[in-house]
Amino acid sequence: MVVPVERFRSVAERLSALVNDGPVALRVLRPYTPFSITFDVHFRDQAVASAVDELGLTRNEFQSAVADIQEVLAALAQGVELDRTAGEEETEDREVTRQKIGCVEGCFDIPSLRRRWWVKANTKNHLLYESGWDVSLKLLDEAQRPPDDDPVPAGLLALKGSRFATPLAIFDSGNTELILTVDREDIKAMMQTLRRLDEALVEAQQSGDAKDA
Repeated sequence: MVVPVERFRSVAERLSALVNDGPVALRVLRPYTPFSITFDVHFRDQAVASAVDELGLTRNEFQSAVADIQEVLAALAQGVELDRTAGEEETEDREVTRQKIGCVEGCFDIPSLRRRWWVKANTKNHLLYESGWDVSLKLLDEAQRPPDDDPVPAGLLALKGSRFATPLAIFDSGNTELILTVDREDIKAMMQTLRRLDEALVEAQQSGDAKDA
């Protein structure tokens, strides 16, 4: 389905605000594919749910616009031409595509996305492409009973990564998944580590900007 330009623009503007404010992450994943740009949108987040309601869209309409925006951003990040005038699916007029490109260029930091894509496309390390969590109550263990015989809550953190070293690597089976049992103090320590890493990245970026100035 071709997403109308006005809907595309309104969702792009709202997505940009949600990314800047924090509830939505704009991630660079899966180099060499049309799906290298992904918005982490969770409708359980109140800010996201409110945005959809305020735009007067259904979740499916919102998701369709998000997918369209992702494809345009992916083409710009990878420096490839976006031609939707031919193909098996519904086609899109060149002028409509041109307007959508101009829209995302005004809403998102394309030079930053290109740098991020370049790093991901040229790394030999695994890329973190998915993370998730669950909470369980541990009731019994064959070795010993829990303290006070009370159920103990535990967090399960799942991290999934893969290597995408070549255009065909998306079909590679060399994926890894790490499932960790964590408690709240583990999470706190991880958050502190990630905070320090984020601060270091900001400092490195500012240092690079100062050299370019």
